Amino acid sequence: MKKQQKESKAFFRKRLNPSTFILFALLIILFMIFFRKIAIFFVLTFLTSVFVYLNYYIKLPFDVSPVLFLSLIISREYSFLLGFLFIISSGIVPMVIAGGSFDHTTLFYLSIIILVNFMSAKMAVYPMLVVLIPLIILHHIVTLFGGINLLGMPAHKEIANFFTHIAVDCFYIFSFSSLIIGFI
Repeated sequence: MKKQQKESKAFFRKRLNPSTFILFALLIILFMIFFRKIAIFFVLTFLTSVFVYLNYYIKLPFDVSPVLFLSLIISREYSFLLGFLFIISSGIVPMVIAGGSFDHTTLFYLSIIILVNFMSAKMAVYPMLVVLIPLIILHHIVTLFGGINLLGMPAHKEIANFFTHIAVDCFYIFSFSSLIIGFI
């Protein structure tokens, strides 16, 4: 047993020595400096993916993830294609990994968020808040009526989700939009 502990300590000393850590940190800092937009995209994607995974793993009754908010900003500031990749990699993939299902309901909501992101990319010349707030409200109105009329969801649940999502997305807009734009 002691021999195994000595071997593991020796392994960690060899692998995690200070010079390796400093080199790794230096490479990350250089990547952040020279490839800032790409690095910010990956950081936002990773953080949102973790958030979505936990949201679905815990099985919260409503979605509080920043996927819509951040995808609109990414589509606006980067491109529609990167916004689409963000939606898939930080919204759909973690949801499925956490046990969610990719069915006709998910496909409906996915098509609405993609359409809204396309509109965000096309309206990049206008001020951000003037575009984000109406697009988020439009997204939630379409998903409200689509959920009730097309998918047969209970109206009281969809109305509660509507107001919850509007409140959550407005919180994200007014709390984090200027910070995120400052980094991008």
